[in-house]
Amino acid sequence: MEQLITKLRASLSEGRFIHSLGVAECASALAGRFGADAEKAYLAGLLHDCATALTPEEMLALALEAGLRTADEISQDPVADYHAALGAIVARRDYGINDPAILQAIAYHQIGGVPMTTLDVIVSLADAIEPSRRGEQIDAIREIAERDLLGAYLEKCRLYMTNILRSGRPLSLERVRVYNYLLTLR
Repeated sequence: MEQLITKLRASLSEGRFIHSLGVAECASALAGRFGADAEKAYLAGLLHDCATALTPEEMLALALEAGLRTADEISQDPVADYHAALGAIVARRDYGINDPAILQAIAYHQIGGVPMTTLDVIVSLADAIEPSRRGEQIDAIREIAERDLLGAYLEKCRLYMTNILRSGRPLSLERVRVYNYLLTLR
C-alpha cells in the first residue's frame, strides 16, 4: 500500500492527493458504518481520481481507445466527462488493481451506474463529503450519512443535478437514469 500511495502522490497535484486521501478515509469509515469492505472502500477512494494525472489530450486518446466516445462526440471537458471511467482503466493499468468491485466503484464515482453496489455508493458519496469539502449543503449530507447511506447519496445527487441545471448545462441521460434507479430503491 505504501508504494501505491507514493506513486499516487507523485502523479497528482498536492491538492488532489490530499482530496484522494480524504476520500479514502471517508469511504473506509462509511464502509465500516454500512457493512461494506473497508479495505476495498479505502483503495477505491484513494484511486478514484487517478486519471486526473493525465493531460486532457491523453484522456481523450484513452477515451477513444476504450470506446467511451466516438471521434465526433469528443468532449470539451475531458476531466469532467471521462476521469471516472478512465480512472478504472488507469487503476488497472498503472496501479495493478484487478478487483472488479474496486474498479467499478472508481468508474461510478462521478455519475453512478445501474445497478450500483453499496461500495459504489460509498465511494461516490465519500468524494462529495470528505473533510476538505465545505458548505452547508455538504454538512447536511454528512449528517444524513451518519444514519442513511442511500438517503445521503440521493441528496448528493440532487445537489449536483441542481448545480448543473443552475449553470445552464444539460443533465446527462445517464445521470437522470441513475437518479431514477436510486429512487426505486427507497
